[in-house]
Amino acid sequence: MNSIIGLIILFLTILIMDKIMGWYKLRFERIRTQLDVLKVVSKHECFGKFKDSAQFERWTAKLLALKGFRIVEIMQSHKDSGKDMIVRNEFGQVVYVECKLADPENWDTPVDCTVARKLVGAMVGDGIKNGLIITTSIFSEEAKDYLHKVNHAGFQVKYLEGDALIREIYDLREVKLPEILENLGIKLRK
Repeated sequence: MNSIIGLIILFLTILIMDKIMGWYKLRFERIRTQLDVLKVVSKHECFGKFKDSAQFERWTAKLLALKGFRIVEIMQSHKDSGKDMIVRNEFGQVVYVECKLADPENWDTPVDCTVARKLVGAMVGDGIKNGLIITTSIFSEEAKDYLHKVNHAGFQVKYLEGDALIREIYDLREVKLPEILENLGIKLRK
């Protein structure tokens, strides 16, 4: 009799746990769907306003200036030299920056290895050790692997892609906006 009651309790426990897990999965999927929608909205809010690559490059220069970089030169040439701007980081080191604006209709088309190779080629040709690639898209695994190998060869090439770029914008908004407003004498309510 005790074993039958034990089996019934075990069966009911499994049934209850299955229902709880089903509810949790449904809730998790709903949250993930909402986040995916918000991510698309954020990308269009942040990046949909760019009409061309030159406008994105100018915006990127402003973003880098907010992050503490000093803009040295924004390349004006229409010919792709592998770099779109030259900046100095907080240590005074020269950094070559390449900007890639993704097609707003297809954000997830990855940036391939060609972009990274052009930047590294420009760096090698000019004796520069630091690089940065900023894109509204994502990096292909091949490009990430290439940059990993290049970084082990004495270079320091970083990248800022899609979702991380959005997080960076929101983080800067949280840090820099209150500071700027405070300098203007405006206090934010919390």
